[in-house]
Amino acid sequence: MPPRLPSNPLTPLRGIIKESRQRIEKAGSDIRSVGDELRGFSLTGHQALTTAPVVGDKPPSYGVSDKNTLLYQLDHLMSVLKQLETHLSEGCKIMGAPCDCCLVPGTTIYSNPSITSIENPGSTQVLSHTGRKQTISQHFKRKHEGVIQEIKFGYTNIPLKVTPEHPILVAREVRRRQKDRWRKLGIEDTQLQWVEAKYLSNRDFIAFPRVSNSTKEAEVSFDMAELLGWYIAEGSKTGNRITFSLGKHETVYIEHLRQLICRVFDTEPKIYTKPTVVHVCFTDKERTKFFEQVGHGARRKRLPSFIFSLPEEKKSAFLKGLISGDGHVGKFSIVYTTTSIELAYGLRLLLFNLGLLHGLSERKIDKSILNGREILPNGPRYDICLAGDSARVLADKVGIDYVGGKRTVGNHGWVTTNYVYLPVNSNRSIPYIGAVYNLSVEEDESYLTIHGALHNCGKHALEARTYAMETISIAARIGKETSIYQDIASWVPLIEEIDTPEKVMSGEYDETYRKESGTASKFRKKVQSMITALKESEEDCPGCDEMRETIGAFIEKKKKGRGGER
Repeated sequence: MPPRLPSNPLTPLRGIIKESRQRIEKAGSDIRSVGDELRGFSLTGHQALTTAPVVGDKPPSYGVSDKNTLLYQLDHLMSVLKQLETHLSEGCKIMGAPCDCCLVPGTTIYSNPSITSIENPGSTQVLSHTGRKQTISQHFKRKHEGVIQEIKFGYTNIPLKVTPEHPILVAREVRRRQKDRWRKLGIEDTQLQWVEAKYLSNRDFIAFPRVSNSTKEAEVSFDMAELLGWYIAEGSKTGNRITFSLGKHETVYIEHLRQLICRVFDTEPKIYTKPTVVHVCFTDKERTKFFEQVGHGARRKRLPSFIFSLPEEKKSAFLKGLISGDGHVGKFSIVYTTTSIELAYGLRLLLFNLGLLHGLSERKIDKSILNGREILPNGPRYDICLAGDSARVLADKVGIDYVGGKRTVGNHGWVTTNYVYLPVNSNRSIPYIGAVYNLSVEEDESYLTIHGALHNCGKHALEARTYAMETISIAARIGKETSIYQDIASWVPLIEEIDTPEKVMSGEYDETYRKESGTASKFRKKVQSMITALKESEEDCPGCDEMRETIGAFIEKKKKGRGGER
């Protein structure tokens, strides 16, 4: 007959749990700092993100052992020391701060709030992960040989290509597969954390800030806002003349435009009918200068920056004119098409500001025939598509007749007060040899692409000191050597002192750079040996020996009790 189980088998564990709780309480803020390092800082809202969360890989839970915590710290410390070693060996001449977090050429980023390229940022400011304008302090370029991550997100067919270590602002593990579709588990802005590109999975969502403009509202009427939308879609300017060109069949829109011009400029426009088009024209020497700020020509049109300072009602009036001119309202979607990349990317900012999920696609234009003439394309087109709830909300805002068919599906993104979240669809490594680029941005230390927020280039000397200082208390808690981390923390200020543009250009420290590269190499090898030794050691389990002895004694006592009964 098998022995009976103890009537209360968990009794010997209670003492161990109580003791563990007391140890955690005694550690106080130190143990919480370890938790923050593992999981990323807990954010309490939009303003909390003005300081970037901790950069890290897939974070373990709070329940990991001290040994795993130490391994996590040492792995990052060794990576940073490797970067410093390379940077110093090059005499600090390649870039102002060593950085392995870069983007491939051709990546477009948001400036103020127009766009620029990562390889040639013409603007001195960029939009950050908080939606604020921040100043670029440095621009970096280096050669990369190896792999990069090609990440595809929902709501765009334009992939993001970055080096594997580049940190991206995401909410992690917030959806799961349910049969043949995804189920969202819920997202709050407090879940945001910086995660290296190589660790992103299709359970994650990238964060895109709902950019607004805190400047004073521009003095623009509702009619003027709508007319500006019409101008971007169908207008052109020649001298002091403004011309809107519409199809002959668009009689309702032609009359509506005539009335708008009469109300805004207090003048009766002239209407010219051609074989395939109708021109609605008016001339005003002073007030037509207003339209110059949105650019000339279909491929150079853009949103004026003041649009973001307008109240929602006037933004909707602007979108009404824009969509009426170049948009298409279908059975299942509302689509706006443009050949201007700057206009397309600007509309993405505006629609996300209004909390409207949408797709942004780049399409190749095929040659076409018009009245017997062959029309050759000179670049791609950009389609902005709203479907499901977003299309219905937009239609309601701008007064467009749209119902949406029964086949219209719900959107797969997520909108909160401060962010729009786009799902990660795929993430793969591909070979790459060539130049890569990055920026260093003041204060928020981040910048924005059409996909979402990316971290800028970090100061690896500062990171080395931070990781070393944080590791001291963790290593001491499990009785491991700490002198190596103290040495690294003491060594870093020397590197910061000589890693300046002035001292690099002087040439006086070339020998020092090579010497300190060797120092970084020695530190790295020492950390590597400690990682190896730690992995080979027995798994630590604070209190496990005591727990085994207590349970063993309990079982022996019960055995003796059963023997006496016989």
